[in-house]
Amino acid sequence: MAFRTTVSALDGICDRLSDAGITPLDFHGSPTTEPVVLGWMPALSVYFKDPDGHSIEFLAPMTDDPDMDFGVASYSDWQARSGG
Repeated sequence: MAFRTTVSALDGICDRLSDAGITPLDFHGSPTTEPVVLGWMPALSVYFKDPDGHSIEFLAPMTDDPDMDFGVASYSDWQARSGG
């Protein structure tokens, strides 16, 4: 299940999830300390599991131009690519 949100709402989301005892996950289900960017959209995304093990996603569309070659990588990689 995905919930649409804003880029600003995702600022610090991984820390807030961790503080609540929830492991933030990247696109591939690995623990992460920052959202990932889905370059083809582009959008910021962070995942986590609910108590029953279902995948939950926070998705924040970005105003940047899509980058089909970027794939899925960290927000810091996106910022470095696009000059911040």
